[in-house]
Amino acid sequence: MNYLLIFLASAAFSLNGSAIRLFQTKYKKTKASVYLFQGAFCLIAAILYMLSGAYKTPPAPITIITGILFGACFMTASSINAYCYEIGPMSITTVISSLSLAIPLGYSCLFLNESISLYGGIGLALFIFTILISAAQSGGSKKSDMPLKWLGGTLLLFILNGTTATIQKLTLLQAGAGQNNVFLAIAYFTAFLLFILKFIHMNKGIKFNIEEQLRKPLRAGVTAVASGIGTFGGNGLLGYLSTLLPAALLYPVQNSAYIIFNSIAAVCFFKEKLTKFKLLAIASGIGAVIFLSM
Repeated sequence: MNYLLIFLASAAFSLNGSAIRLFQTKYKKTKASVYLFQGAFCLIAAILYMLSGAYKTPPAPITIITGILFGACFMTASSINAYCYEIGPMSITTVISSLSLAIPLGYSCLFLNESISLYGGIGLALFIFTILISAAQSGGSKKSDMPLKWLGGTLLLFILNGTTATIQKLTLLQAGAGQNNVFLAIAYFTAFLLFILKFIHMNKGIKFNIEEQLRKPLRAGVTAVASGIGTFGGNGLLGYLSTLLPAALLYPVQNSAYIIFNSIAAVCFFKEKLTKFKLLAIASGIGAVIFLSM
């Protein structure tokens, strides 16, 4: 049963990523509309966290501060993630962003006096190997679907995702696990406000017309709802499972399944071609995730 829930959590996160890519390919009309879509799914996630009981928990001062900081980092990371999906392969973008757990690992070693195991060292070596494979591809043929600007974007995405994970870990260590839902509600509401401000800024002086921003607005709205539910459901299941399963089991399986689900979605629904280099990067990335989590 627990394994089924892990796969459901991974599928929920993959639903979020696939919904973003679907919006880009089917419903996006303007650059600004991506920010409108992302703001909508963040608002939905924030509302779901509030409805799940976050409103019953008064936020601690550190929860408010770090929640806002998390939201700002998440907004930036989500924008870069969508950009990387648009200009490069969805599968390898997922691999590199999933490797961001190396950052909270490094934080724990440097500031919390936790030691890195032999498995962690192997994971870091595989992580470096995965980045080198991606760099070799992006710096190769001009016809490659992995351009250098995509590689730069994924590396920045890696840093930002790792930073958000570290912020969340720091918050829960300081304020307690009971603050998690209200922390995420504040974080996603902050991201919603920032996305909407960005959307308004990009449409400055232009009269708002939903038909000029989106193709099939109703379907785009349903896609945003699906994305928000995926974000909420994935985090909710992961939080529940973290109380039942050891981290050494939960995170390797969850991250590996997420990479596989997103790669399948990229091939089946978005016509991405998996070359030998990409398959090698996916395999080494999954290996890195497993070892880094042990």
